[in-house]
Amino acid sequence: NTFEPPASTPKPVPEKRKNTTAGDGRPATRRKTLEAKDNSAPEAISAVELSPDVEEDDEEADVRAVRRQNRAFEDGLRVGGRDGVGANAPIGGTVAYMAPFHAEDEGRGRASTAFRPTAIEQGIHNAIGHPDHQGKDGQCILECAQQARGTHFQATPPVLRGAFDFGFYIRGLSVMHFTSIPRRSTLSMAANMVNMTDFSRKNTLLPVTTEPVYTGLTDILSNLCQFGRHFYNDETVSVLRAAATFVEDFADGSEPDQDTTIRLMQWIDRKLGKFRGLVVSDGHDAAVHVKREFCIQDSLLSEFLFYLQQAKIGELTATLDDPLEAKAAVERSTAALGRLAKPRTLEAFQRACSELSLNKGRRSCA
Repeated sequence: NTFEPPASTPKPVPEKRKNTTAGDGRPATRRKTLEAKDNSAPEAISAVELSPDVEEDDEEADVRAVRRQNRAFEDGLRVGGRDGVGANAPIGGTVAYMAPFHAEDEGRGRASTAFRPTAIEQGIHNAIGHPDHQGKDGQCILECAQQARGTHFQATPPVLRGAFDFGFYIRGLSVMHFTSIPRRSTLSMAANMVNMTDFSRKNTLLPVTTEPVYTGLTDILSNLCQFGRHFYNDETVSVLRAAATFVEDFADGSEPDQDTTIRLMQWIDRKLGKFRGLVVSDGHDAAVHVKREFCIQDSLLSEFLFYLQQAKIGELTATLDDPLEAKAAVERSTAALGRLAKPRTLEAFQRACSELSLNKGRRSCA
């Protein structure tokens, strides 16, 4: 029969793809590789292909592929976004996204100007520092203190570095480093300004060149106490407050001269340096007792004032040995007071000088 139907051919059964289970979290590249290995003969799979090194290489290749895909987004964030996207992104988010690419370079550049305290310096600050400083990075502490509201002096990195571990006297820090800087003088100091961003030890502490007056010393100690309220704990601030209170009471109605003020400044530096040494050797609780030594009966202060009086007595004795020089000294002192000496005072002074010269001549003849 010419109309006999053709022989039926079996329909091809479609090959089903291998299902990927939910637990198989491998990337697409690794899934294809493993499927190819499953379809091949077992003897063709060598031990080298199944080694952990090959799997690690595959993971690194996947990471590089993802980075290449996202390189355009990285460039957009770096220039502030494309078409306005990412231009106002939070700083923390941008830094976190770009950290794998730039953390190493940023750390290298920061290391040259960063403050890295030694173990002893960090231990001292842990004992005397403000409770809010516990566990924080030293660089962060100094940068915050540099721009704090209670900082009324020129907070250069070397001064803040010295204040970190209370490095008075023995480490070169002085209370004179906490002098207030008038605003009008900052204009003339702009050319000689210290590097305010380099907190490393290359930025050394400069010695103090100005000599204090009494009113200036009281203001300096007030600045130090104000700074200490936000930088040190309460026990350490009590030591600074004891020094400031003693200097205020030392005047007793009349301001000391500049020589005495310089001795007071040196004495306070030594006492604060002693406080630091006791923190290292005996602990913070024992060091706090230094505040009791800010009194007129202190042996070190008595020694400083004794040597000062000895020097002044020597100058006065040398002046009395020369009547003309003594007369000139009296005239200079009266002119400074804005009044003339009375004739009787000059006559009495001349008689005293003549008697002194006669007695001196008799002693030399004898």
